[in-house]
Amino acid sequence: ISIGRGSSCTVVERCWFHDCTINANSWYYSHPCGPMAILMGMPDHSTVFRYNDVIGSDLTPFDDGISEWGNAGPNAGLNRTAELYGNFFIFSNDDSIELDGGQKNVRCFGNRSEAGLCGVSIQGCEVGPSFVYDNQFSGMCDEFGITGQTLKTSYKNGPGARSYIFGNTFW
Repeated sequence: ISIGRGSSCTVVERCWFHDCTINANSWYYSHPCGPMAILMGMPDHSTVFRYNDVIGSDLTPFDDGISEWGNAGPNAGLNRTAELYGNFFIFSNDDSIELDGGQKNVRCFGNRSEAGLCGVSIQGCEVGPSFVYDNQFSGMCDEFGITGQTLKTSYKNGPGARSYIFGNTFW
């Protein structure tokens, strides 16, 4: 699913993303490139992802479960008033959940992620606040067993931007 620039009040609910026809490469070779379940193209506001299953496999992992183009900038990513909750992600060679960008009042909670290089990426929070709470992340690694960051915050945040991380299980 691709949600484009200017979209608002979009709800993606109870979908099953599975059985990619091609696989995403591992970071072993270069930045992963391949299928993504959901691609964000800088939606305007009020985007909700709830109760979805993003199921790759050992042979055909996703690149990212939820991704976006334009990772940097105040309007990038899930930029304003978005919620991701109750989702299940398994088998991605990069981020299960990528929230990078504006992250103005973005809430990520009650999700479960397994077998991805990164559970959730909140790097480059330009505006904030973002909230990551009550999630479960386990068995984080790519197809070669290379481990990454369960929670990625490794990019410069905007001045005054805040991310609140609490009550998660990282295993």
